[in-house]
Amino acid sequence: MRRTVRPPRRRRAQSALLVCLVALALAVAWRVAHDDGADTDPPEPGSAAAVVTAVVDGDTIKATIGSDRVTVRLLGLDAPETPDGCGARAATDRLRELLPAGTRVALVQDPVSDPVDRYGRLLRYVETGGVDVGARLVAEGLAGVWWPKSEPAPTRGAAYEATEAIAATTGTGSWSSCDQLGR
Repeated sequence: MRRTVRPPRRRRAQSALLVCLVALALAVAWRVAHDDGADTDPPEPGSAAAVVTAVVDGDTIKATIGSDRVTVRLLGLDAPETPDGCGARAATDRLRELLPAGTRVALVQDPVSDPVDRYGRLLRYVETGGVDVGARLVAEGLAGVWWPKSEPAPTRGAAYEATEAIAATTGTGSWSSCDQLGR
């Protein structure tokens, strides 16, 4: 009689975690692939409708809310800053593709994070057509997850971290050539 050898529980738990991460990545990828860019979803509570006027770099945009001009730092992520930083150009170029001037967006404030950073920029999730642009950059391997560790984690922090883990593990985007993104 042949005896079936079962992997240790730790390996089964790791396998289950990997399956969950792959499922999350597939869900994000499906949402990204099926985004038509139309801004048909109403803004959620705690958000403001805005129009993008410029992309500053891979994690910062300029926008208008009514007649007010604002600078917005995408919450929960960090893209390489300097022009010669590994992946900086790719992150900035991709954000310009996703949010060209004139794009209508929802600027969503996190209920637990600071609303403004130390430079006076609004800290917001940026959504267009119901798609979280920051999550998309992380899924595409063009930005890393970051927030001040002295602050409470943003509500989308865990989802961003899971998405980043998949991108890093699979060598997606700049993870194929950079040790770390945005840090």
